[in-house]
Amino acid sequence: MFMNSRERVLKAINHEEPDRVPIDLGGTVVSGIMASALVRLREHLGLDRKVKVIETYQMLGEVAWDLVEHFDIDVLPVQPESAGFEHIPNRDYKPFTLFDGTDVLVPGVFDVTVSPDGDWLMHEACDPTKPVIARMPKDGYYFDKLDLLDDAPDFTPPPLEKLRTSGWRRLTPEVLEHVRQQARTLREATDKALVLTNWGEATLGPPRIGSFTQWLVLMATEPEYVDDLMSLAAEIALDNLKLYW
Repeated sequence: MFMNSRERVLKAINHEEPDRVPIDLGGTVVSGIMASALVRLREHLGLDRKVKVIETYQMLGEVAWDLVEHFDIDVLPVQPESAGFEHIPNRDYKPFTLFDGTDVLVPGVFDVTVSPDGDWLMHEACDPTKPVIARMPKDGYYFDKLDLLDDAPDFTPPPLEKLRTSGWRRLTPEVLEHVRQQARTLREATDKALVLTNWGEATLGPPRIGSFTQWLVLMATEPEYVDDLMSLAAEIALDNLKLYW
């Protein structure tokens, strides 16, 4: 029996047999396709090469509707206007050339400086007078966030009460309104399954304080703090789930 995309995905996630395996390309920030590869794919299929970068951290390209139809993709994303780097909203697109020579479109505020070694440097608020927050090595494909790589041994985790009252990991009204409108439009205009995935600071997954190295050390040296942090993150995630719903 033929199913539409929404029915097909619901069958699959309920461990029931759909009419075919659902297809996802670009439905989430972890099942997307890099912009340079997407340009080549579109060229191979005889489609125009115009690709928007919709997540500048990984340089992911937008899987446009013509490609959704071509592959009969079942999943569409519901995500905020800024994903990856929260200071870069996906609007006012402009031309940009990637390291491999691929021409793409990037959000209007996206900007980088170039290091003496040829790396791309992302500054806070895309302002070259402010500190560097991320780096893409020359001829690389995605950015490394510098705060994730810090290995300073004198890291002190913030007090839990400060995290509780600071808005840490909590959804904002602006993000909620954007995803609400996006979800309504896609729900009414398509029969696709819509996926609201994790992005940015307000996620539902496990928390991390400090860099990757500092977080691993913290788990070994401050297990009680980490346990309380996990409990706080779970509490906030439940609040976020209510807002999502």
